[in-house]
Amino acid sequence: REALHEALAAEHERIAGGVDSAIEIGVVDAKIDPAHTRSVVTQALAEAPARRGRHKNIPL
Repeated sequence: REALHEALAAEHERIAGGVDSAIEIGVVDAKIDPAHTRSVVTQALAEAPARRGRHKNIPL
């Protein structure tokens, strides 16, 4: 399993340039430690602009 992980990571690095490259060009905002995912998502949702109005039913 570890060998597969290493092979896939190397392939991703070769094809996409890696996570650090994605952060550099602005495709990805940040690299988040899995232990902090919940707090980062919560903070992002709290900082998001409030929604205006409600959606309406569309005619079918």
